[in-house]
Amino acid sequence: MMTVPGAEATSTDLALQTIELSVGYRSRRVRQVVLDNLNLGVHPGELVCLLGPNGIGKSTLLRTLARMQPAMSGFIELGGCDLRRLNQMDLARRLGVVFDYRALAMFVGLVIGAAILVVRRARLWTLLAVGEAWAGTRGGDVRQLLRFGYIAGSFLAASTVALTGPIGFIGLVVPHLVRVRISADDRVLMPCTFFFGGVLLASCDAVGRVILAPAEVPAGAITACIGGPYLMWLLRRRVAR
Repeated sequence: MMTVPGAEATSTDLALQTIELSVGYRSRRVRQVVLDNLNLGVHPGELVCLLGPNGIGKSTLLRTLARMQPAMSGFIELGGCDLRRLNQMDLARRLGVVFDYRALAMFVGLVIGAAILVVRRARLWTLLAVGEAWAGTRGGDVRQLLRFGYIAGSFLAASTVALTGPIGFIGLVVPHLVRVRISADDRVLMPCTFFFGGVLLASCDAVGRVILAPAEVPAGAITACIGGPYLMWLLRRRVAR
């Protein structure tokens, strides 16, 4: 039996409480318990860290607390409410993390400003795609353009990943797909990539939520399943040429 300090407080005082909780996996023939008789209580504002070697049940516990998989036995309460009685909207409100709107507005402003500066140089990016000598003979400062591209690209990628987390293959697949299917001109390519990237990410997120419901497949896994084969096909196509 595992008891964590704070579990003896009343449920209304706790943000999270488990009572005789057992987590693990079950199938038609096998019932495997990973953690048994777990009692813990977390007060609002407390920061909790799970430490331990691989295989002791950290991820299983987190998935159970988020109702991504059912508990083997016991009870889980969020803010004094039984986790099983919460609908999806209430569960999302209690588990979701909402960024401060001022920070979000600042992020959006910075990203839009940087994106506008990048798109304004779309003609030069198209010339640079042909070759540095080609761009230099047509009025482009190649060294300055490359320096600006590295800085702007690093800023856009780092700020976006810092806020939203990494989503693999979106930045690799979407530009190549738009370039092949629509246009290689960066004046068309960049705006289309921006909108099509959002559509693809939203679609992958929707598929991940329903394909193995009630469990949720990360959007990055769906994009990897799309992006990996596509990039392999693209490389083989170029080699064949």
